[in-house]
Parts: sequence; structure tokens; C-alpha cells
Amino acid sequence: MSGDSLDISALAAGDGWSKAVLSGLADWDGDAAPSNLLLRHLTAATGSKPTDAWRRRAGQLAAEPGARRLLRLLIEAVAAAEVDLTPHPYESYPIDRLLVSPQSGDVLRAACWAAATVEGPWVVPALQEAALRTIKVTEKGGSVESVKVPNACIHSLGVIATTEAIASLQALQRSTRHSGYRTRIGSALEAAAASAGLSPSQLSERVVPDGGLDADGRRLIQSGPVTARIALAADLRVSIEWQSQRGWDPAAAPPPDVAAQAKIAAKEPIKEAKAAVAAECRRLEELLSCDRSWPLEEWRGRYLGHPVTGPVTRHLIWVFETDGARVTGMPAADGTLRTTDGSRDLPAEATVRLWHPLLAPAGEVRDWRDHIVRVGERQPFRQAFRESYPCTPAELDTRTYSNRFAGHVLRHRQAYALFKERVWAATFLDNVGERGSARRDFPDAALTAVFRYSSLNVADSVHGNVLCSSDRVSFHRTGDRARVPVPLQEVPVLVFSEAMRDVDLFISVASIGLDPHWADHGENAYLEYWQEFSFGELTETSLVRRDALARLLPKLKIASRLELTERFLRVRGRLNSYKIHLGSAGILIEPDDRYLCIVPAAGRTAVMLPFDEVLNLIVSKALLLAADDKITDPSIVSQLAPRT
Repeated sequence: MSGDSLDISALAAGDGWSKAVLSGLADWDGDAAPSNLLLRHLTAATGSKPTDAWRRRAGQLAAEPGARRLLRLLIEAVAAAEVDLTPHPYESYPIDRLLVSPQSGDVLRAACWAAATVEGPWVVPALQEAALRTIKVTEKGGSVESVKVPNACIHSLGVIATTEAIASLQALQRSTRHSGYRTRIGSALEAAAASAGLSPSQLSERVVPDGGLDADGRRLIQSGPVTARIALAADLRVSIEWQSQRGWDPAAAPPPDVAAQAKIAAKEPIKEAKAAVAAECRRLEELLSCDRSWPLEEWRGRYLGHPVTGPVTRHLIWVFETDGARVTGMPAADGTLRTTDGSRDLPAEATVRLWHPLLAPAGEVRDWRDHIVRVGERQPFRQAFRESYPCTPAELDTRTYSNRFAGHVLRHRQAYALFKERVWAATFLDNVGERGSARRDFPDAALTAVFRYSSLNVADSVHGNVLCSSDRVSFHRTGDRARVPVPLQEVPVLVFSEAMRDVDLFISVASIGLDPHWADHGENAYLEYWQEFSFGELTETSLVRRDALARLLPKLKIASRLELTERFLRVRGRLNSYKIHLGSAGILIEPDDRYLCIVPAAGRTAVMLPFDEVLNLIVSKALLLAADDKITDPSIVSQLAPRT
């Protein structure tokens, strides 16, 4: 029977998706009656979520093979559809890149709901691909009817809640910075976790993707006569290796033309493995806000024994507690535990926690920082040198909010980019008088941190970059529409510390105090703030930077020309002596504290990481100024001459 026997009135909206569906129906055969019943049921769906009765009926109708085949076609057509140029129903000009029209959006949304009622290996991949495609088209300027389609996919994946569905939700969450979609995905994951009797972080660790790697962190690639493999190394780099008579060797590549084909075949597997490693680094860093613990054997299986998580785990510090004894260390590949004073066997039984400096004795923090610098350990994220922020008496006095980072003047575009990078859902400010906030959810604690800010006079903007003023930080229960502030003493100490660390990062990077040209702007209302930020008291971020410098400076060739003071790195040059501020990297020429403007060049100083870009900038300026008699840049040389 032909596709004309189907009632396609709901599929003729003229958008890209409808055209793809109609193309797929061109050679349709089989009994059209069950499929028409399903189509009528899809067009009758209303509301933001399907009712139980609607879902039961959808499951009954989709049980018929022909109807189920049609349902699959409707969803998989999203990935195959081309964006279309379609006239707007209310305007004379066309909308470019139309993927799903308003009429189609209702039908497709219902189809995605109905998919949760059927079983088949195609269901989860189709829903994930449909969500990914519609989200990406929207982000790139195309048109998808509202957020109906991706929201329906997210809802259905949460209802399915299998290991595969949960992994798909996590992949979607990693793929977008859109706050609305991330919130809905987070809600779906929390619901799935609650249904399974787990915390969100417990659920996440059960579905960590392996990036296509085997238990040894390898993946074979066959390309014609050549066998290659991609390998995840101990330093977390993903590389390609070639099979030779000497075994697997990165340097034993076959002739260029043959190797080129193998490299093409390995491109996507390498990309997949790199994405898996990056996602695991982010997930484990997020665990620093959770006071999680694992029995040793469970931790071995889920962390140490995983092909992706294992290599990341071995670069991190863990706490092992047993019978009142406590030891900290980094698990080694040979099964032993690397400590600050050697190595030892892992205990037979223990409770394992991820180490956080806030919960560690001061001496232990000092020992680990010394060890990290001494052995040149490169952690996947800052752990040993992580800033910590205990709640202060002043914050306990204000009860429900912190003013610790209020009153800073920020370049809003830079701050907004950082909000997105650190996965805070944020308001973008365009005009004078606007108020906004950035929000980060902490799912295990069921709390949301809120950082408020407001725009300043647009006339004081720099190069079109609206300035904003930072305000208070508070917390409320996630899902509380009234957003009633939670007393700070009820906020878990790790949640508070990690939230405040992010806010300190926003201030430290986006403040106008880091603009070396700000003093040249002439009269402006924020010059006094710029001077105070550029050369004033250090924040927690700057104090940790100072701690790192104290360990790094003896390794530098110019160490004899450097002195670390409370707030500055003093540099003895050939022409002058200088003070580099440890917070802003601003420079003063001694003895009269003249400001020296040096704009950093592109590139990075070869300093052991992970620390931060400002530390790299401080060291690069110190290296430059220690040999100030060799500077040839006219813009710098003109500032070095003494005042007359």
C-alpha cells in the first residue's frame, strides 16, 4: 500500500523535518489503519507533559509493527532533515533555516513522548540524536518550534531511565551551555536517581562512557592492511600507535599514503576518547563539592579499574580511612599508593574519599603542595593547590547571604563567558539599570548557589563591553520557586567553598583591575577601585598563587633576583627594581611606585601547571624585568627611564 493511504495532513507543514518524513514515506507499504490511529493520537496530545492515560494509549497503538515503524521514522527524520527556507505565517519575509515548524513541533513532540512507551535498540539513540540536532540548530540560529522537541526527548529519556538513556542525558548535558536545557536535563537525571534510590553523583558514576577503549585503555583501528590503535597514556593524552616488529610504537608509522588513511579512520575514535577523558575530569572535579565515600572494593571497580576514570584517578589525591587510621595518597598503576614520603600498599579494606584541602590538616596540605611541585605532578584539575573558603563570622552574622565578593567592577562579557564555562546559568545584561544573576546547581545537596550583579552606566563601558557590579551570594533549595534563602550555616561546607571559589574566579578574571590600560582612560568613576584591586589586599585565589610561587621560584634561573613579599613579587633588574602584584600582575617601579604598563604577548610561559594564567603572567613579567636592560619594545623602554 502506498504512502498516499496514510493521513499525512499533519506532516505537510513545509519545513525540513516534514520533507524528510514525506521522503521516507514515498515507498511506504503495509496496513495504513494502525498508523493513522497513531498519527491521530499524536495530533491530539496537549500540555507540557503527556498524561498517564495518553501514554498508555500511545503504547497500545505503537505495539503494532507498522505504527512502530512510522514512529521510528518520525523521530529519526530529525537527524536526516535539512533546514528549509519557509515563509513566516505572519510576515512577508522568509525565515531561514527552518527545521521544525510550529505545526510540526506538536506532532514531533508527541512522537518523542510516545517513544518512551516502546522497546527497541533504536529508541534511545534516536531520541538523543533528535534532541542534539534540535538544540544545536537553535544555538546556531536556526528555528525549531519553541523548545518542545528537545524537551520531549529529555523527558522520555528520563522516563526510560536505563543505563543507556542516562548516559544519553549526560552526553546531552555536556554538549550544551543552554541553561534551560541543562536545567531540564538535570531534573530528569535527578528524577532517575531518586527512582533508583541513588544520589545524582552515584547515578553518574554508574554510566561513565569508556570512549570505546578496552580495559587497558586501548582501541584497535583496522584500515586496509594497516593495524593501528589509539591509546590513553598515563598523562591522559590520547595518541595513535602503529604495529611493528618491535610491538606497538607511535613512531613506527607506515608509508605516508597508507598512514593517512589510518589516521582518517582513527579521527573519530580519538575524538571520542578525548571527549570521554574531558568529561571524566569535569565529573571528578564536581565531586569535590560532595562529601562522598566508597567502600574500597566499589571504588576499585568504579574508579581505579575503569579504562577512562582509572588514569584520571591516579593523578588525584584520595583519603583512605580504616580502623581509625587515615592515610592520603595517589594510587599508582602497579596497585600501590604514592604518598608524600614514598609509597605503600593499598589497605585491604578502607573507606575512600576524594581529598579536599578544606577538610585536611594544614600540615598535610603543605606536604602535598611540596610533593606536587617536587615531582612535577600534573593534576587534571587543581586539587592540591585548590582554594578553600570556609564561612566567616561576618557571613554567619548576615545569616542568609555573603557580601565577600560584593562591590567589584567587572567586564560583563568576560564574566558571562566564565559563567558559561563553569556551568552557571546566567542573565546577560545589555542596558543600564539591569539586574541579573548567575546560578549553579549542586544536585547532591539539592541546593542552588546564586551570584547577583547589576549593570553600571553604559557610558563607562570599555570597547562596547558593559560593566557590571558584583553583589551578594546566597543559596536556596533547588526547585524552590520562591527561592527562599537558606541560612549559610545549613549549607554544606564543601558546597559553600566550591561556590565561593567560582565567584572568586569570576572576580579575579573579569575585574577591570586586570586591565593594564585602565589608568589611561582619563577621568572615570572606577579609577580608585582599579588601583585598590591592582595593588591591594590579596584574595584567597591570590594567596594560593603566592603559595605556588614560593615553591616555583627556587626552580627559576633568576631566583637570586627575586623576593616574595606579602603582596608582591619583587624583581631586581639591571635598570630598576620592580614590584609585581600577586593578584593582578600589575607592576610598580620602585622606589616611587610608578605604574608600569606591560601588555602580555600571546602565548604561555613554560611554567609547571596546573595553576593559573595570572601566575604564568607574573613569571613571564619577572623574567622580562630581570633583564630590563635588554628590553627593546619602545612602549616599555619609554616607561623605564627615571623621572626628572
